[in-house]
Amino acid sequence: MVTLTSTTIIALSLLEVANAAYVGCFDREAIFQGATGHYIYNGENPPAVPCDCASIGYSYSYQYGFYGGVGIYETCFCTNAAPDYAYYLNDPYACNAGTDGPGESYVNAVGTQSAGWNNIHCYHPAQTLNGFSVFNVYECLTQCKSQNLPYAAVVPYEGQTTAQCGCFGTDATWSNLPWVYCGWEDWLIYTYTAQPSGAARRGMANLVNVQNAYCPPSTSACLLEGSTEGSYECINTLNELESCGGCIYGEVQTDDNQHHNGTE
Repeated sequence: MVTLTSTTIIALSLLEVANAAYVGCFDREAIFQGATGHYIYNGENPPAVPCDCASIGYSYSYQYGFYGGVGIYETCFCTNAAPDYAYYLNDPYACNAGTDGPGESYVNAVGTQSAGWNNIHCYHPAQTLNGFSVFNVYECLTQCKSQNLPYAAVVPYEGQTTAQCGCFGTDATWSNLPWVYCGWEDWLIYTYTAQPSGAARRGMANLVNVQNAYCPPSTSACLLEGSTEGSYECINTLNELESCGGCIYGEVQTDDNQHHNGTE
């Protein structure tokens, strides 16, 4: 267990992608051996693009880099090969980009199974996690989600191919503890936030599209009193006292003239 400041953690990060769930720092040569996949970038002065392996259908991103000579060398490798927890590293600085050679490899889970899950920090409770063994992080996240439990803890152990997983309904076990750098026997905590359904996402997109099409930013398309044909005016409902934070007679929502109920 190693306690780090927030400044140190900043130095450990490479390019990040939204919805990526951090898995850990692994022995680079060990996890790359035999892994097949695709390089988004690999070499000197890489393009300023995210390591977005999810967009091309992969489940994991492996990242490492070093700074030497006259350039910056970084690698983003996409694969479906889960890293073996036996190669999980306990050294808090191993995945820093080196100056004499590459650092070890950060691994992020970017597959659809990790959607909605985000990392909090690592913690080191005094108690032992009495959970179940998993070969990869997805096994843990999927099990916790199936139990409708919003917290998952993954704990790796030195030299072991599997990690322990525990599912929790609250964060009471670690919420009052200081966070630590993720090493052996530390609890890497994930929390789940329910994702909107496809219909809900389309509905939100329709609302945004209508507002963008008919009204300036920061205003809403509010129906006029007695409107039967969708007549509206653009109102800033946050500043307009009569609207009380919403449209009085309802808001234009879709191109079918459906609308929200008005504000009373």
